[in-house]
Amino acid sequence: MITNIGASRAQIRKRKSKRIRVVLLLFPLIILIVLHSTIAGNGYEKTDLNNTGSSTKNTSAEGKNERNSNLEEQWSFVPDVHDVSLRNEFTDRCVTITSPKEGQHTCNVNMCKEMPPPSSVKEEELQSYIQNRGFAIRATEELQNMKEPMQVNGKAKAGSGCAISHKYKFFFIHNLKVGGMTTKSFLKRALCPGGDPHNHIFKCSSGDDVLKVVDCKSGLRVASKQSYFIFSFVRNPYSRLFSGFAMAEGMANQRNEKKKIEADNLKNSTFLDEATRRKNYSVNSTRHVAGSDAISKQRKRMANRKSKYYPPFSFRDFVMASQQQRSRLSPTSKSHYLPQAMFLTDRSGCPVFDYIGKLEFYEDELRRIIYEIDRRYRASHDVNEYDSTSSNPLMVEYEKSVKVSSGRIAAFHGTSFGAKKKKRGNGNMESVYSEVAVAEKVCNEFKVDFDLFGYSDDVTIL
Repeated sequence: MITNIGASRAQIRKRKSKRIRVVLLLFPLIILIVLHSTIAGNGYEKTDLNNTGSSTKNTSAEGKNERNSNLEEQWSFVPDVHDVSLRNEFTDRCVTITSPKEGQHTCNVNMCKEMPPPSSVKEEELQSYIQNRGFAIRATEELQNMKEPMQVNGKAKAGSGCAISHKYKFFFIHNLKVGGMTTKSFLKRALCPGGDPHNHIFKCSSGDDVLKVVDCKSGLRVASKQSYFIFSFVRNPYSRLFSGFAMAEGMANQRNEKKKIEADNLKNSTFLDEATRRKNYSVNSTRHVAGSDAISKQRKRMANRKSKYYPPFSFRDFVMASQQQRSRLSPTSKSHYLPQAMFLTDRSGCPVFDYIGKLEFYEDELRRIIYEIDRRYRASHDVNEYDSTSSNPLMVEYEKSVKVSSGRIAAFHGTSFGAKKKKRGNGNMESVYSEVAVAEKVCNEFKVDFDLFGYSDDVTIL
């Protein structure tokens, strides 16, 4: 019995030892299988994530395309809120060039695309959009090659100069009475920190390569040759002329007040006392007769000059007057009342700009212009990432300005004549154009501006 039990135990130990050897032999294989399964599982999971991302991307793209498609059906002219391109098919202008005579040419500027039928978009809503939105010029190569200076040249020393940046490759045309000083002040704050943004003759602390105020014609020649981004702003001709009138009246009143003070001072000046003394002395001294006569004549000339005042005038007087007559009403230059097209086109009617913003929507237009400047700057520097808000000084200043000023860019302090006068009139522009003859005079005088920049001649929408 004892022998059989021992044998049985020996067999059991033998079987256990055999199973252990089998397990030990299979263990590496099991480890390999587990590792393979894990790797395969991870690989599958990764592949699945990629597929999911691709699917999400495709779904997002499809959603965007579907959204854009819906927009095109309803508001085909409304861009996506993140669209930074200035190109818009329902606002952009195309230029056709005709040559009536050899060596001469004429430009005709028209909408690039026909308006959609009223069934898809209400015509009055589209018209309102076009009037409230800036536009780009889709220039042909022929037009690019024949660019000439604008008809009216702003002077840097006179405060009407244009701004150029060789670093950021843009050129701003100062169109008078359309926020030009406000725009240049903004550009100076953004690109020339530490300087006085209100001084029209300044030295940019960052260097002239960053920003410089120059004579418009000479600056435009450089900007056109270098293919810089050329932009400006326009304004409804009705409100622009009212602003011009307010400035002319305000400047005339200031000059009259100054003349009155100077005349009063002249009467009580020691110069007159001395002149009187010399005149009395000359009666008994032939040696001083000639000198006293000269002093007497000078005194009369100065008194006459100081006593000359600008006559008071109404808005109707100002509108109905000719350009020459307006120059007699006020010390302001008649350039402030010329059609805007003279600042923005050459003598053949060809536009000298790439983009025009509407002053009525200044902040929105300025933002789009900054994006375009930044887009071109990054493209020329091979920068793929687009992050204007953190690195572009123009956008940094823009964000700061609109935040501090409750969404508005602070206006230049020296351009408040029109704003104050409009405020005193409760902001009602329609009332100042209540007379048909006055409105018709503006329509006829500034017809080129109404047509070229897409403004309505209806005074009731002001």
